[in-house]
Amino acid sequence: MGTSKSYGGPGDNTPLLPDWAQGNGAPPPREPPIPPPPLAPPSADGESPLPAAPGLPTGPISVPSPIPQLRPWRVAKLAMGRFASSGGRESLQKASRSYVRARGGAASAGTAATAGRAATTRVVGFLSDVARRGIGDALRAIGLGDLLGQPIEVVLAGIVNALAPEGANFDDVAARRTIDEALVAVFERYGVVDGGIERLNTMDADGVQEAFHISVAEFVFQRWMLDLGQRIDDNVMTAREARKLELEVKAYVTEAVKLDLRGKNVLTTDWRARGNQEIVENIYKEAYRFLEV
Repeated sequence: MGTSKSYGGPGDNTPLLPDWAQGNGAPPPREPPIPPPPLAPPSADGESPLPAAPGLPTGPISVPSPIPQLRPWRVAKLAMGRFASSGGRESLQKASRSYVRARGGAASAGTAATAGRAATTRVVGFLSDVARRGIGDALRAIGLGDLLGQPIEVVLAGIVNALAPEGANFDDVAARRTIDEALVAVFERYGVVDGGIERLNTMDADGVQEAFHISVAEFVFQRWMLDLGQRIDDNVMTAREARKLELEVKAYVTEAVKLDLRGKNVLTTDWRARGNQEIVENIYKEAYRFLEV
C-alpha cells in the first residue's frame, strides 16, 4: 500500500474539502506530551522510599498516587485505536462514548464548546443576512464588498478569514474548519462554483438551517479528531486509510447531530442574544449526548 505513516488527524488543508476550496490554513497545534507521574514523596524519616542501590528494598515502597484525570483519555485513546484498526459500527460507538466521557460528559462538552457555538452563530448570522438582503449587501456589511467579482476560492477565503478566529489552539482550529466546511456546503448546494457568487441570492431558510446543522456536526467532528488524532500513533495507516477513518467518523457525527430550534425562524432570529445562545448550547449538548449513548 506504499509507505505508511502515523495518522495525526486532519492536515493543514482539510482533505474533506473539494480541490477548489483548499486554502492555506494554520497547522493544527501539537498537544504537549502527557507528563510522567510524579515521584513518590520521601518517607517520614527523610529517606527515599526506593532503595539507594539495586536489589530488594528493605522497607515498604510508596506507590505514586494515580492521576485519575488522565485515565479517561487513555480509555478514549485505546477505543479509537481499536476502531482505527478494525472498524465497525459497534467499535465506533464505543470510541465516541469513551471520547465524550473523557471530555466530562455531554453537558460538560457542550458547555465547553464556546468556539463551536461562536462559529455556528457567525456563519448562520452571515448566511441569514445573505438570505434577507443578498450577497452584495451581506459582504459589504462585513467589509468585503471588494470581493464581488473575484474568483470563488478568493471569496470563500475572504469570508472565512472575516468570520473565523485567528488563534492556533484546538478550539480555534476546529472553529475555522467548521466555518470553512459550512460555507463550502452552501456554495455547492447553490451551484456557486459554476454559476458565480450571485447564486447565493437565492438563499432560503432551508439552506441556512442546513448550514446550522453542518456547523454543529463539523465542530464536534473536528474537535474529536484534534483531540484524539494524535493519540493513536500506535496505529500506522496510509493516507487513504486515514481519510477513510475521517469519513466514517464524520458521517457518524453528522448522523448524531439533531437540531431543535424551538420554532425559531432561522432567518430572523438574533442567535447572539443570550436566550438564543442557550438554544445553541443545548444543541451542542444534545449532539454530544447522542455520541455518549
